[in-house]
Amino acid sequence: MNRKVTVAVIGAGMAGQAHAYGYRNAAMHPALSDVDIELSTIADANGELAESVSKRFGFTRAAESVDAVVYDESIDAVSVALPNFAYAEVIPRLIRAGKHVLAEKPLGRSAAEAFGFATAADAAEVVHGVGFSFSRLGAIEAIETLLKTGAIGDVRHLSAWYLTDYAATEETPFSWRYDKSLAGGGAIVDVGAHVISVIERLAGPITRVLAAEARTVIPARRIPAAAIVGHGRAELTSHTAAVTTDDVTDVVTELAGGGLAQITASRAATGFPNSLGFQIIGSEGSVAFDSVHADEFQLFQRSTAPAESNGFRTVLVGPEQPAFGYTVPMPARGVGSGYGSAFVAQAQDFIRSIVSGSPIANDFWAGYQTMLACDAAQLAAAEHRPVDIAELDRTHRRAG
Repeated sequence: MNRKVTVAVIGAGMAGQAHAYGYRNAAMHPALSDVDIELSTIADANGELAESVSKRFGFTRAAESVDAVVYDESIDAVSVALPNFAYAEVIPRLIRAGKHVLAEKPLGRSAAEAFGFATAADAAEVVHGVGFSFSRLGAIEAIETLLKTGAIGDVRHLSAWYLTDYAATEETPFSWRYDKSLAGGGAIVDVGAHVISVIERLAGPITRVLAAEARTVIPARRIPAAAIVGHGRAELTSHTAAVTTDDVTDVVTELAGGGLAQITASRAATGFPNSLGFQIIGSEGSVAFDSVHADEFQLFQRSTAPAESNGFRTVLVGPEQPAFGYTVPMPARGVGSGYGSAFVAQAQDFIRSIVSGSPIANDFWAGYQTMLACDAAQLAAAEHRPVDIAELDRTHRRAG
């Protein structure tokens, strides 16, 4: 007998469109071959955009209100891809309505908000996940397996980054992303959450932020004359608003296994449109990855050959990795996948969890853990002191 899951997406911007793409292609996973994935609603306050996205990705209807999703009893699962501040209202409403929720990262504006979402979702017994899409790439999946099998020994230290240039010039208009009360943080939250989630998946949780420095390189931005979508440009007015979030943050952290991790998050990285990468150094080898070349990584293992003939080799991801093999139309090594495949894998994981009860890779608690690290980085930068993650966690659990 076919199983059926009816899905909706709230937010029709860049991230919402990526979630819609994921649902449209989720049935490529063999475990979902007998699941009827019904594409129901795209909801966005911009009705014209919602209508366009619903048609583009094959959803049945468009709506301008969250109510259209919350009160529709036929909808089982919802992706939320809204500005950070909107989560505080929308996610609890969806949970109370009994919907399964996949929230685009970050999970709200702070660890306190994320903790509230996670506890509420657990109490309601709904499936909950966070859209850490980069962790769904086949290369990340393959590297995780290598690290778990001890391919490079114990992790000693690593360097990681997320570099993007959407805020590199003054031509980028002011939006909610530049207001701390609305965004919760700048680069460290917007893109830093992605790289932190990947590092914690591969090398274990961050236990302490030892030091952090944050900078706002463009302190004021001009207000746009009209609403913008995502990182889009618009005609600018002569009025400006102060930027209260970081453009770049450098963080030094300690990992649970004792290793050190240096992380850079920048939205003002001139010449780097979009790069999430890392170098992980172990006792017996090292591994390096850059999302610009998403289907490959570099691997060095001391045991492979004598020193005089040894070195890094390029490993190409293939169909052995489900995040590759079940998301591309021609699953063969060297063909290439693309970032869209990460959203397909993400949707597959979410729907599989709903229909089978299998654990989801990144639930709200994983989102909470990442927000703890983001909060700790901001606190360390503001107060110029180390911050213990467990201490922050205890604070939220006592308050909760």
